[in-house]
Amino acid sequence: MSRTAKSRIPSGKKRQVFNNNIEKQIYKDATLHKAVPNHRNVNRFTLYYAHHNIARKQWDFETNMTHMKRNITLDIRLKAALKPLSKMDCRTFIESLEKSGSGLNYESLVNIALHEPRTFECLVEVAERYNHEVINKSNGETVDSNSLTNLPRYF
Repeated sequence: MSRTAKSRIPSGKKRQVFNNNIEKQIYKDATLHKAVPNHRNVNRFTLYYAHHNIARKQWDFETNMTHMKRNITLDIRLKAALKPLSKMDCRTFIESLEKSGSGLNYESLVNIALHEPRTFECLVEVAERYNHEVINKSNGETVDSNSLTNLPRYF
């Protein structure tokens, strides 16, 4: 048996280490970026982690944790605003609003929910109406020409 990780199977052929050519190319690129490359065909455990040290050096802990806490806060606030009004989860709500033609992002939705609750209720109704129209359309019912599901797609 050779010293590499590629051992032979009983038929005499080498075992397949990679699932496809993309994994093989990632492996080859990773072996090139080693500090001391011994041999270019030596099998190493560096398939996807070649640039881990560079990423750790560039990680700014305080900034990233601040953004993470801010996003968690936004998520909690949107869930809390949505819970008494609808049974939809946040992701479905935002996707339905986007598909119905709204250009509001997560942060602006949270601000509307906090400062203008009636407007937020109307947005929830729009998202629910869009979901109902999609369900009715998939069931074969005719949908009005001015419905939210018949909006022109600009993207």
